Amino acid sequence: MDGKSLLKIWNLNKFSGVLGIFNCQGAGSWPCLNNTVEKEISQELSGRVSPDDIEYFEEVTGNSWTGDCAVFSFNTGSLSRMPKKGSLYVKLKVLQCDIFTISPIKIYDQNVEFAPIGLIEMYNSGGAVGSMKFFSDSSNYGINIKGKGSGRFGAYSSRKPKFCTVNTREEEFDFKGEDNLLTLLVPVGINSWDISIYY
Repeated sequence: MDGKSLLKIWNLNKFSGVLGIFNCQGAGSWPCLNNTVEKEISQELSGRVSPDDIEYFEEVTGNSWTGDCAVFSFNTGSLSRMPKKGSLYVKLKVLQCDIFTISPIKIYDQNVEFAPIGLIEMYNSGGAVGSMKFFSDSSNYGINIKGKGSGRFGAYSSRKPKFCTVNTREEEFDFKGEDNLLTLLVPVGINSWDISIYY
């Protein structure tokens, strides 16, 4: 109600954090408080979003964390890489919000840096991810992720995979080298999935 602050709320998933940022200025008043909403409220407020906004983030980082995070914006669909103390500039109009999935980038086999985002068409993308592990055999190595729900799965990947499977069936994927965003489709009708990403 101060006319200048954005509201931030956070939570943790198994492998990532989620951060909601809201411009609630001018949206109403609290009847139990003497505060009054400022008469002159800017139509747009700016602020910064950081992995450091999420308390207890170290609970999801693990031993192989590089110290950097993959930060995915629900509104823009953009993926950024930043250190834990880094930040993104955000502008929101009154009653606008954005949700950020913040996933620690971990290194696997000293060759691949990876961070799951989850089902990117969900507000809390990372909530869809149930388990994740690295695998290696004589001819292949990669990441195996299990989860629930259907839609587009996204992840930060430092390298383009050779191929990807969903429930052992090979699926097409899209890889954007400029921001290292890997996406593939979990078909409608699949409730539980097992994604394997081969490098």
